Parts: sequence; structure tokens; C-alpha cells
Amino acid sequence: EMVFRDAEELLYSVLRKHVEHTIPTAEVVVLNRNNSADQLEAVTPVGESGAVAAAMLEARPDSCMAIRQGAPHARTPGGRTLLDCEICGKSGRSSTCVPSLVSGEVIGAVLVEHRAPLDGLDRERVTETVAQASPVIGNLRNLAIAELHAATDSLTGLPNRRALHDTLRR
Repeated sequence: EMVFRDAEELLYSVLRKHVEHTIPTAEVVVLNRNNSADQLEAVTPVGESGAVAAAMLEARPDSCMAIRQGAPHARTPGGRTLLDCEICGKSGRSSTCVPSLVSGEVIGAVLVEHRAPLDGLDRERVTETVAQASPVIGNLRNLAIAELHAATDSLTGLPNRRALHDTLRR
């Protein structure tokens, strides 16, 4: 399980760096939807914007408009919207949030804070980057879950014989 978790963390880091390279003035946070705990978690460091960091402390999946709608959500400071996002709405910067979709299910999002609204090409680049990374993230999660199930007893939840042998080998 640890191997897949490390790979997942590496993927989140590469995704963040790629988007920041694409939009040099941006701060990017990758968000993970944790359904079992009903939480929205930042899986990459939250930037210097203290407002977003504070909003993430008690964030739930429905706190993010992109996750709630299953579609990209863009915001500009002072812009009037019918519903404000509880995450990026706290920031004083423009933001674009793109959901990570795997087989129609939202598994997280990528929040991009930027100085000025993104043009069509930059929005498309961010959306394509997230769309390409999402299936890989989903596969790594599934592999980690399968590894966990293979190493635990389904009745008791305790480590099974395979886990014991793996531990002794290490």
C-alpha cells in the first residue's frame, strides 16, 4: 500500500508543478475527495493565501463548487455569482477550479489561483492536464485499496498471513 501512496503523492506533486509551469503566476492546490470521512483534503501544500488554508480546515466535498457541480468553476474578485464557493470564494485572487473526473465520478479537484482571469487557451490547458491525470489518480487509489484488502482479514480487519510475511521480510 505504501508504494501506491508514494506514487499517488508523486503524481499530485507533478500535476501541481505542471499546472504552475503552464501558468507561471499561479498557485495550485490539488484537492482530494475523501468520501468515507466526508472531507475535502489538500494533498499538496496550500499556498501563501491564508484564506484558502483556513477554508480547508473544515472543508467537505460540497464546499467546492467545481466538485459539487462536476464542472470547472471560475471566479474573479468582486464578480457576482449566484453561489459562492466556500474554498476559492475566501481568496482575494482570481481562481479556476477544475474537478478530477473518473468514469463520471468526481474524485477531487485542482484549484488554480491566479492574478488575472485565464484566457480560453490557459483554461483549456488546465482542464486537459487534470483530465489526463485523473484516471491515473483513480487507478493508484484502486491499487492501494486492493493492496489493503489483500493484506487484511475481511472479518476482523487485522493483518493477515500475507501481511505478516511481508512484515517479516522487511
